[in-house]
Amino acid sequence: MIQNFIGEFMFHPAALEVSGNTCSHNCCYCFANIRKSKRVMDLKAIIKQINKPVVKTLTDVLLKEGYPICMSNKSDPFSKTNYLSTIALGHEFTKINNPLFIQTKGGWGIDEFLKAINYKKNIIWYITITTINENIRKRIEPCAPTSQERFKLAKKLKELGYHVIFAINPIYEGWMPENDLKKFCELSKEIGINEICVEALHLNKREVLTFSEKRKQSFLPEEIEYASNKKTFQNYVKKIIPLLIKENMQIMKLGMPYKSDFFNPIKKVFKNIMPNQYEFINFANKKGAGIYSFDDFYNCTVDNKSFFERKIKAINAYLVKANIHAWSEDNEAKQCFSFKDVMRKQWNNNKYPQSLRRNQAFRTIVNDSLEPIKDNNGNILLYFDYGIYPTERIIKQQKIQK
Repeated sequence: MIQNFIGEFMFHPAALEVSGNTCSHNCCYCFANIRKSKRVMDLKAIIKQINKPVVKTLTDVLLKEGYPICMSNKSDPFSKTNYLSTIALGHEFTKINNPLFIQTKGGWGIDEFLKAINYKKNIIWYITITTINENIRKRIEPCAPTSQERFKLAKKLKELGYHVIFAINPIYEGWMPENDLKKFCELSKEIGINEICVEALHLNKREVLTFSEKRKQSFLPEEIEYASNKKTFQNYVKKIIPLLIKENMQIMKLGMPYKSDFFNPIKKVFKNIMPNQYEFINFANKKGAGIYSFDDFYNCTVDNKSFFERKIKAINAYLVKANIHAWSEDNEAKQCFSFKDVMRKQWNNNKYPQSLRRNQAFRTIVNDSLEPIKDNNGNILLYFDYGIYPTERIIKQQKIQK
């Protein structure tokens, strides 16, 4: 089924996602396969959704509004288990104007898919390369294409006129050490790609306990130990972001305090794009250190205000999925009926991962009793200081006045 892309709200340009059957690339770190070993695509149901004449659900509304569809957050569309269905969907996607954000490591049926969609141009290609060491690739991504094949695919898509993004997702020092990272950047620039998404290798300790022996053997013990340590798993990705910026790469990393033009080319390809935090982070970097309100944030990130203020059923799911405990403890959160309501709640409550109160470049302004100071609309105020004080989450109003 085509579903609302709730988990990546405020971070991803796509509003919708469609995932296929269980991915046969067998990447050992894949969060989707770790959490659900069996997935089955209902191709007929997806085709029915695309051709549905009546708008009833939030998914229907987002489809009709022309928001992008991500293929796929949970399964590679060009794995052996999925490419035939992906080609079939390509024919159906010619019937709608929705752009596509295709996340892949490459594989089978890409030429046939391009023909099926009639070389539709409002597509972003996001190609993941976690290592350029083929021995490591064989261990951690045993059935996926080689890194050479992925670079070749990226070059081909660029020559066809598509915007291509690279992702080192996840990134781990043992898989992509600094010397390899520099070589990766050189190869990227040769193709004409300078947008890179990076996220740290992260494993949940409870999920690690459920690993089969085969999955465990795909990891080295130190990799599991590093990735499941909440205190250290982000260390390497934080270290290499400034290096990538020096290489003139436009970086995207959740929670990153730096400005980035990563989304600018995407906005040119897509007519409609879901809002993202980096529009606001860029705005604050340009304007400078100071106090920022929710209104500043909303006006900066949302273009289609009439749609984002429209009352839509099931909008509460964006809060429930982000943090069900925060939602259940907050009666006001249960009265959210629009995207603006959701964004306002996430702005004010730092228990939601989308809250900028969790970004090291912003600090909550508090009074002497350490209670957040709010504006006339009941929204907290944040102080932006470029991440100068990353370990401090609050700042007293009297310090600002001084």
